[in-house]
Amino acid sequence: MEIKITYTIDEHDYMYFQRYALYRSKAYRKQRTIIKYLLPCICILALIFILLTKEFKLPPFIFLLVAFSAVSIYWVKRMPKLSEKKILDSIHKKNLSTDAKTSVMGERTLTFTDDKIYILTKEIESKMNWSALIGFEEDDKFLFLFVSSTSAHAIPKQKVPQWEAIKQMIETKLGESSKVK
Repeated sequence: MEIKITYTIDEHDYMYFQRYALYRSKAYRKQRTIIKYLLPCICILALIFILLTKEFKLPPFIFLLVAFSAVSIYWVKRMPKLSEKKILDSIHKKNLSTDAKTSVMGERTLTFTDDKIYILTKEIESKMNWSALIGFEEDDKFLFLFVSSTSAHAIPKQKVPQWEAIKQMIETKLGESSKVK
């Protein structure tokens, strides 16, 4: 059995995958959690310190409590978006320069056979065994074929009508348990 697909990866598709990869990264999730709650913890410690001093006065303390609470709530709500934007802007600037753009975007043809997967782009012609895939994931827009924990072939479902047949072939070749965690 052979399935051949041709589709185009544009800048939007590329950045979608980068965002997807960022959110599935354990290191990013850990870093985001630490940073997200660090400032509120510092504010709480500052308030405890103020409470323990002998020159504690109620009106300034209430003002500080309200101010620290407002800053902490703003930080917890806004920080993840700011962090994500900074990282994605860096990826965009680095990987979508004119030289790098040609290797990550553009038209590509993937041919799935019983033995191999063939990849054809303007610059690259390669083939890989099914065993080279470490797994796959999907969301509502893409099917991701992972060749490492951070590198994948992203197949946009809306641009590839036969994506369900590809998914079925992948599950047959790799097994249902090969979905990347």
